[in-house]
Amino acid sequence: MHLFHASRVPLPVATQNKLTAHQFAVLLRLSLGRRKWTTALKSISSMRLFVTPPKYGKETMSYDIYRACIEACNRCVTECENCASECIEEDANNMAECIHLDLDCSLICSMAAKLMARGSDAVQDICQVCAEACRRCAAECRMHDEEHCQRCADACDACVAECEKVAREPAPV
Repeated sequence: MHLFHASRVPLPVATQNKLTAHQFAVLLRLSLGRRKWTTALKSISSMRLFVTPPKYGKETMSYDIYRACIEACNRCVTECENCASECIEEDANNMAECIHLDLDCSLICSMAAKLMARGSDAVQDICQVCAEACRRCAAECRMHDEEHCQRCADACDACVAECEKVAREPAPV
């Protein structure tokens, strides 16, 4: 049984479980050529090729389980990016450590939120790393009197609290 016949490029059903959506798109693009690619995208856009059953059941999707932590991480990303930007405008040389920690924290918080949203098996590990990055960033920001640094430190502290809760909890089954 094949998933896609219109392009005369048969793709076995097993392919959908072994490739990511991006890998599948690249494979399809390479095998079709530019013209057929657009037509194929229109044809397969309505297919549900990459939908996998929810890991934790319909009532307890990963986003719902980790909602508070995801929101804390996303707020932390925003505050860290803002803090880094403000520090660069004020005095990049004297605020270099704050800027570096802001950017590191922002990156790790963003990754943690994404992994929680999709229910990754690495949630507890990334939340431990995220809590530590936020702890360091908050400590550095608390050493500065600027309002943006204080807001960033507050967001980091909230993120530490939420990430530590997730890191301590057993993973949902």
